[in-house]
Amino acid sequence: MTEPSPEFSVLFSTWPRPLTAAPDYFRDLNLDAVARRLVRPGDPGPQAGYFATLTDAETVALRQAVFRDLDDDPSLATAIDRFCGTMDAVRALAGLAARAESRWERVGRNLQLCEVYLTAVDDLAGALRDADLRSPVLCALGGYLTDLTGGPGVRRLRSRLDEASRVRGRLRYGIFLKRDTVTVRRTAGDAGYFDDVRNVLRCFIDEQVVHDAPPPVASLRPLNHVQREILDRVAPLFHDEMALLADVAGEADGLVDDTVTRVDQEFRFYLRYRELLAELSAAGFPCCLPSPAERGETVGVTAGYDVALALARIDDADPAAAAAPADAVVTNDVALTPPERVLVVSGPNQGGKTTFARMVGQLHHLAAIGVPVPGTCARLELPDAIYTHFEREEIPAGGRGSWATNCCACRRS
Repeated sequence: MTEPSPEFSVLFSTWPRPLTAAPDYFRDLNLDAVARRLVRPGDPGPQAGYFATLTDAETVALRQAVFRDLDDDPSLATAIDRFCGTMDAVRALAGLAARAESRWERVGRNLQLCEVYLTAVDDLAGALRDADLRSPVLCALGGYLTDLTGGPGVRRLRSRLDEASRVRGRLRYGIFLKRDTVTVRRTAGDAGYFDDVRNVLRCFIDEQVVHDAPPPVASLRPLNHVQREILDRVAPLFHDEMALLADVAGEADGLVDDTVTRVDQEFRFYLRYRELLAELSAAGFPCCLPSPAERGETVGVTAGYDVALALARIDDADPAAAAAPADAVVTNDVALTPPERVLVVSGPNQGGKTTFARMVGQLHHLAAIGVPVPGTCARLELPDAIYTHFEREEIPAGGRGSWATNCCACRRS
């Protein structure tokens, strides 16, 4: 298996990475409202995927192939979502380790980080290995992760983590409270005590969660001062054992693979958009992957609609209403058959001309970022560029009327 290059990506096929800010036409097409739905606060996923239109069919095909594999195998999509959640825990643990006020808290967090990270990579590698993949980039990632998890470095780390786990399991100490005094002493311990407690509480314990799930990010908090003081008093009682744990915890430095970090961030592009598709589908709005059209071929869409308007209707829908949100949005068919090259839309005021124009612009932007578009069937050509001009509000403070404002906007375009 050939190792992916440092530029390996499940989102882009070329370097350098394109635009990272919203293009000028986003506001005109109401795509800024769609992007706000897709980008979560604190989400490490790259926003560039939603902004940058693509002119190379290779990257569009790459993304469409990933969407098809996720649609064909919902368990794979679930595994990728779980992988991203586990990597959130890895980042949280790294942050706690960096901010730890106690050496031994830092050691504990780094041990957790190693275990959780290996779980994330193992699970994703297994899911990709078990899936019937057609996407070349997912096949390449699966092979890379299989090699990574089976490599000598990871096998050695697993062995050391197993040893550290056994050492921690043998630590026995007691905490004795007398008035305002806390004493920590090494004890022989009762080997069966833990099992006794577990048996008493068995009906409240989900064994699958206990053993397999990463710690919820919300539950990862720094130790309080009492916990730190107890930990600092336990460490001298087990000098050799704690030294071994500290040595194993040092493996956390540089452990997280750059490719794994990148695909974790980029997978969120697909996950967030699939969440949007599920929301639209549940409300009766269809979406489809567009077929590519070459220059000079017929292009068009069946049952297309303004996706921003559809989302607004979903937000405004009355759950008790008999009509579905989709009933409140008019769909349109549109096609350009050679030698036709230009669409001219006319009609009365408030007749839907602006919404129709926005739909056409949205279709081409979404097709050019390699995602499903609104409609039941679409065949679209990748645009070289997208230019828009919609009427803007007057700016009284600047001394401009609507005519001047619109002229300046056209000049900037």
